[in-house]
Amino acid sequence: MENNDHLLEKITALLNKSTFLTLGTCCQNNPSAANIYFANDGLDLYFFTFNPSRKAQQIKYNSKVQCVVRPDGEPGIKELQIDGYAQKVTDENEIKKAKSMILRVTEAFSEYMNDDFLIKNKVVSYYKIQPTVIKYVDFHAEKQFEWLEINKNEPSLIAKVKNTITSKLLLYIHTIRAPFFTASIIPVALGTAMAYFQTAKISWHFFWLTLLAVLFAHAGTNVLNDFFDHKSRNDENNKLFSPMNGGSRIIQSGLMSPVKILAISVICFIIAIVLGFHINQQLTGRFLA
Repeated sequence: MENNDHLLEKITALLNKSTFLTLGTCCQNNPSAANIYFANDGLDLYFFTFNPSRKAQQIKYNSKVQCVVRPDGEPGIKELQIDGYAQKVTDENEIKKAKSMILRVTEAFSEYMNDDFLIKNKVVSYYKIQPTVIKYVDFHAEKQFEWLEINKNEPSLIAKVKNTITSKLLLYIHTIRAPFFTASIIPVALGTAMAYFQTAKISWHFFWLTLLAVLFAHAGTNVLNDFFDHKSRNDENNKLFSPMNGGSRIIQSGLMSPVKILAISVICFIIAIVLGFHINQQLTGRFLA
């Protein structure tokens, strides 16, 4: 326990000397790194950023992060290598605390921190990194590497599985831009209603098959649009993007690679085509018209 207490003191001292760190994030095998200002409350690290930024978007779908803290002026190599989990701060009191702490480190972002429009529209936020393992590195010391484990910050196995499934599901919903599916659902529902008005019958079998085929075609179109807007650099050059303008930003946010986006689009179109052939076979007895 004494060794841990001594190591904790050394780690805290190094954190208190530091004002910035290098943050590593990753989503779907797309790694990113950024240098950011931070403030620490004990071993918890706080930073401010824009929610559309690459690091914030990757944290949204994969909270596992790594960072390196190396204060200026230290001789040789003396640094902290930290594994942990990052999350957006949502508690109002904690937000105020994070803001106050970061402003004591730097006022570079004070304009954005106090911008009512950015705050109201959730463009900016504060994030907290909770370490699970801290590696203390000092090449001038007799013991060059020391590790401190913070087990209380490690999620349970059930929580990890739940978060993995939820994050992947939300990521794919984001990728295919599912909220815009109303543009496909309404015409299918309207056509079904017109058919019922004329025949007083509804074939739920063909309704669900048609709806599924249309949704896959819509999803493929959305994803393929993101791929070609990336290839043409339209989305990269769009600095005033919004939910209605600029696509899903999946590629720009480092959430998926262009190749994977193209593959998802092709799969969606193949499923839509197969469903279409199946519907035709059911109605006419022929797989092809």
